[in-house]
Amino acid sequence: MSRELREQEDRIERKNIAKRNDELEHTKKMFESAWAERQEKWVKAMQEEMEVKMGEETRRIKEEYTEKLKGLVDKGRGMEEKIKELQGRVKKGEASSSRSSKVHRVVGGVMGLMGSLEEGKIDDLEACKIICKDDTVIGAALEKVEKCAKNGGSGILTLSELQERWGSVKGEGRKMVLTGEGKGSDGLGGILIGSVLGMVMVEVGEDKAMTKKGTEVEDEDRLVRAGVWVKNGKLERAVEELKELKGKKVKKVVQGFVKDAENKIGVDQAVAVMKLRASALASSMMS
Repeated sequence: MSRELREQEDRIERKNIAKRNDELEHTKKMFESAWAERQEKWVKAMQEEMEVKMGEETRRIKEEYTEKLKGLVDKGRGMEEKIKELQGRVKKGEASSSRSSKVHRVVGGVMGLMGSLEEGKIDDLEACKIICKDDTVIGAALEKVEKCAKNGGSGILTLSELQERWGSVKGEGRKMVLTGEGKGSDGLGGILIGSVLGMVMVEVGEDKAMTKKGTEVEDEDRLVRAGVWVKNGKLERAVEELKELKGKKVKKVVQGFVKDAENKIGVDQAVAVMKLRASALASSMMS
């Protein structure tokens, strides 16, 4: 009896143990299933989060490097532009240097010739023509100087030389005016008469001669007025007065002086043109 009872208890015990094992196994499977499901969700969430973060980081890196690359490209373009600008400056500098050297030669040639002309010399004319051969303005002025030099019976006289010469020209002219144009005024007798009258008769005053107008102005007045203009360096006005002389003999006396004065005027005009041109060339190099 006791044995059967024990065996029954053992069977119940084993049955209970088996039942508990089944329950534990079921619980384990449920836990594993729930854990697996949760793990799958977590992994999926983590993957999605990583993908989002990776996408954002990728975009950030892409944008950052795109901006850097753009900066490098812009910098490269800037360097290219600077190189082109530098090359342009070099070429411009070479051209400017060549032009500057040419301008210096032209200005130097003009200044040298002007110095010679102030002394009534044309020694530097040919050299200046060679130096300034490409400048049409200065070339035209040099042609005028050459023409005046060839035309001048006494060469190109300076203003001081013309002023000094005028005294004798005026004296001879006044003798011819006082001698007159009638018969008996020619020859040695006429010259003597003119000389005597020149010493005896009082010369017309400058103020009086300068204030006369129209038909009041006589040849002696013209000589006096011309003398005033010569003294003041106004050769153009002096020539105008001398060309208004009426007497043939006095005209003949002054014609050489008129020719030399006109040559001097022509040279002065040419020099003025060359000065302006040289000044303009020098100024262009400073701008």
